[in-house]
Amino acid sequence: MTVIIANHTPSLAVSQFITSTIVFNSRNHGIAITPLFLFGNFLTIVGTAIRLQCYRALGRLFTFELSIRQDHRLVSEGPYAVVRHPSYTGMILTITGAICSQYSGSWLTECGLLDMWFGKVLVIYWLLVAGAVVTSLILRISVEDRLLQRKFGNEWVEWSRKVPYGLIPWVY
Repeated sequence: MTVIIANHTPSLAVSQFITSTIVFNSRNHGIAITPLFLFGNFLTIVGTAIRLQCYRALGRLFTFELSIRQDHRLVSEGPYAVVRHPSYTGMILTITGAICSQYSGSWLTECGLLDMWFGKVLVIYWLLVAGAVVTSLILRISVEDRLLQRKFGNEWVEWSRKVPYGLIPWVY
């Protein structure tokens, strides 16, 4: 977004500084807001909003590691009334949105970074990390479900009947 604004105001000193600092070739004129960029940003915003709702719904029960806390309760309201693992849904949407935002017309594809070996390595690394995160979240669903079922028994079984989908309503 910054480079797009800088391209529209090339006479400003700040615009010249921006384009000379973070654009590695003369192709920056190809940087544009595309439908895929907008869709990617939409997914990122929706994913982030879902995660924020999950943090609010869980409150002090939210942790990054699987754990049962003292006085733990089964949270079944808010986003947890739609799918059992909405925080994972939000994270996957955020990652997918970030990837969509980097296709044709984006700073990444137009600035020349991908013409350099370290740019390619950086992108490959980021994609591997993103893939590992998504895979670990999907694998973690069954582990977390078993942990919660052991802790809450029939309460969890009843909730899982009301909310049968783990990530995506009516799909999975």
